[in-house]
Amino acid sequence: MFNASHPIIDIVTDRTTHAIHEPPGAILVGVFMQFFFQGIIVIEAAQYYEVCYEDSWGRNLFVAFVTLLSLAQTAFEGYIAWKANVDSRPLLKIPRAWFALFLNGFISGTNKLFLLRRCWRVTKGSWWIPVLFAFTITTYVANILIAVAFSRLGVVNPKPSDVVLSVVAFSYWTTAVLVLDVIFSVILAFFLWKNKTGMHHLDRALLRFCAVATESAVWPSLCVAVSAGLFFSHNADANRLVFVFLLQTGKLYTLSILRTLNAKVRLRERMKSDDFARGSIGNWSWRQADSGMDNVFVTVSELRFGVRICV
Repeated sequence: MFNASHPIIDIVTDRTTHAIHEPPGAILVGVFMQFFFQGIIVIEAAQYYEVCYEDSWGRNLFVAFVTLLSLAQTAFEGYIAWKANVDSRPLLKIPRAWFALFLNGFISGTNKLFLLRRCWRVTKGSWWIPVLFAFTITTYVANILIAVAFSRLGVVNPKPSDVVLSVVAFSYWTTAVLVLDVIFSVILAFFLWKNKTGMHHLDRALLRFCAVATESAVWPSLCVAVSAGLFFSHNADANRLVFVFLLQTGKLYTLSILRTLNAKVRLRERMKSDDFARGSIGNWSWRQADSGMDNVFVTVSELRFGVRICV
């Protein structure tokens, strides 16, 4: 299919050829996963809007935006599955199939910008946040290059340079996404850890919030790592499963945003409850209370401030 003449080009050509010849069954499995995650995303979005009355209109619009993007991705994946399984078209012969890759990368990049905004507020505008912003923008560029290269592979005699471009862009995108995930998670976790109060109920709620945020970030990162591992595998059957995992990352990133926002709302509601406040100071003696009540309100206020600017 490809005109390759260099050993390295031969290797990447084999990997790319196997990946773009994704079997119809794998495409169908991928779209079933898309619909499954989409259902969870709709539920999470509905739960958010039930209790989001204190959030800003901008955040409400953002949740609506990422949910609509996810719905569009699911609809387009359904279209590709229909063309592949009903019309029996190979992936490269499906019109505008490259848009699936572009939309998935765009959703992932949107998640990065959301996390970058958190880090900007957490670090109070640190000078190195613009560096991370520039790094994030390069993932958008790499995503566009992947989509362009993929669209060019469907011609009769694709150029080896297009194959190399797709592999280089894909390698950079996966690496950059994983690095950014680690950096953002470390920044946010470190900041929340610094806001420990020393009070059991407050710290336990904060730890729960950190656990949800970290767990939500792990799954999309793991999906990116698996797709990269499948692509660079020497097994041809493994190469053909790259898109099954790669195209789930957009869904998982959207789900991570919604889960974190919902966890924040639940934490905020718990901090306001009377039972939570009583449990936080119930073990104090009256003498301690006389001398330390101001500290209680200070620590609670600081924690509320930290959670608010973090999300």
